[in-house]
Amino acid sequence: MLIIELVLLISISLIISIFSFLQKGPLISVMYYMASQEERKKLKTKERYYFIGTIFLTSAIILAIVLTEEIFNLPSMKRLLIVASIILCVYFVIRYTQLESERMKNKRIKN
Repeated sequence: MLIIELVLLISISLIISIFSFLQKGPLISVMYYMASQEERKKLKTKERYYFIGTIFLTSAIILAIVLTEEIFNLPSMKRLLIVASIILCVYFVIRYTQLESERMKNKRIKN
C-alpha cells in the first residue's frame, strides 16, 4: 500500500513540477491563493514558477529515494534522504526570502 501511495505522490509532484517549469496554471502556494486577483497577476513571475517547480521536483526526488528504500530495503539510503531533505529546506528558506524581499522592495518603489 505504501508503494502505491509513494508512486502517486511522486507522479503528482512531477506533474506540478512540469507545469510550473512550463509556467502554466496557478502557482501552488498559499500566498497565491490568499491574494486578490490583482496580486495573483503580480505573483505569477518566472522566478516564482521556477521556485515552485524546483521545490516539487526535489520533493519528487526525495519521495523516489523513500520508494527505492522501501522496495529494495536499503538502509544506506537514509543518508541520501537526509542530505536531500536538508538541501531542500535550505533552498526553500534562502530562495523564498529572496523572492519576498524583492516583492516587498518592488511594492515600496511603486508606492
